Amino acid sequence: MADVGEIFASVGRNYGYDKVTAEFSPLRDLKVTWRRSYKLADFKVSDYLEDAPERVLRDMANSIFDRIVGTDNPYSEEAIDYFLSDGFLERNRRTYLKRIQNVFESRETEDGYVIAYESGDPRRALGVSVLFKVIYVIDGLKGHPMETDAVMTGKAAITKGRENFGKAPNSMEESASLVDSFNAKWREKA
Repeated sequence: MADVGEIFASVGRNYGYDKVTAEFSPLRDLKVTWRRSYKLADFKVSDYLEDAPERVLRDMANSIFDRIVGTDNPYSEEAIDYFLSDGFLERNRRTYLKRIQNVFESRETEDGYVIAYESGDPRRALGVSVLFKVIYVIDGLKGHPMETDAVMTGKAAITKGRENFGKAPNSMEESASLVDSFNAKWREKA
C-alpha cells in the first residue's frame, strides 16, 4: 500500500507547502477533503483508494493542488481508468452501499447496476452514483409506473457520467441534468 501522507507531502512541496499531512478516511463518497492555511495543508483521502497505485494517488494529489492554486488539471487517463475499472467497482461498491443512510433494500441488475431503494425527500425521487453504478430510487417509486423510467434514466445518467468522468471541471453536468429532468417530471406527477 502506498504511503498517502508521503505522496501528498512530496507533491505539496512542489507547490510551496511546508507541511502537508494526508491520511485515508472512511468517507461515504470517493473524494478528498482538505483544510489549509498559508503553507500548511491537511487532507482526508477516501479509503476507497487504499489499494490505488502510487501513480494514481500522485496524480490525484497533483490535480488537487492545482485546484487549490486555481488551475484546473483533469485527472490523467491512468487515474480515470483506475476509478472506472471493474476491479475498483468490485472492491468498493459493497462498502459504499453500507455507508449510505436511508437505504432499506438494494438489488443488482443483470447488467451490473445496483438499484437502491431509500426513504428520503419525495421531491428527489432519483439519484445516481456514477463511480459505483448505483441508482437511488425513493420508496414511493417502488412498484410505481414511473419506476422503469427512473431506472432507465439512472442508467443513462451513469453511462454519460462515466463517459465524461474527470475530463473537465463540469464533466458531470450532462449526467446531473438527466437526473434533474426526471425529478422535475416526478414532482409534476406526484
